[in-house]
Amino acid sequence: MSNWWGSLEELNHKNEVLLRHCEAEGRDPSTILRTIMAPVFLVPGAAHAAAALERLAPERRATVKVATPAQAADILQSYIEAGFSGFIFRNTELTPDSIPLAGELIRLMS
Repeated sequence: MSNWWGSLEELNHKNEVLLRHCEAEGRDPSTILRTIMAPVFLVPGAAHAAAALERLAPERRATVKVATPAQAADILQSYIEAGFSGFIFRNTELTPDSIPLAGELIRLMS
């Protein structure tokens, strides 16, 4: 298992390095679950985006996109196509009300 962060370009580079190491060691890369820190911050709708972004630390604002579950599914699809199959949400604003947003995202990604 691995967990990485960075832009899709940086993650693709890291993935290439991993694939070269696997080839050198004779390991099947499909046996390694590749996860990333999700580059999205889930909100219920566009009206909540600005307020959610303001609550994030300035350094985090540059690394995530505030998105509805449908928007997040579109964003994350390119990461899946690049070989990443797990997402970790570093959501410091997690509340019981936000759990259904994650459920909706999972439903959309299935």
